[in-house]
Amino acid sequence: AKISLGQAYSPRGESGANSQLIQSGPYRLVRHPLYSAACLWAFFWPLLVNSLIGALLTGILVVYAVSNRIESEEQSLIAAFGDAYREYRKTTWRLIPYIY
Repeated sequence: AKISLGQAYSPRGESGANSQLIQSGPYRLVRHPLYSAACLWAFFWPLLVNSLIGALLTGILVVYAVSNRIESEEQSLIAAFGDAYREYRKTTWRLIPYIY
């Protein structure tokens, strides 16, 4: 996902003056693939140390936090890209293909 973003990558999720809407790589299917990876990591890491309860709790907390951040980022992306981003939202999943 970071490679697909290239110079457009920002750890704060900000759109710069010269930003463009990336729709290639993992962004073809999911609008926030870096957050998808974070959620997977948060769920599976506790399983590596045999903690099902840890996996469930961490997974729920991370998905909740990521969902809140996605909401604010999507508003920023709509402000930056307008109708182009609205159309992109219609053809992609937010976090997990075919689910959410």
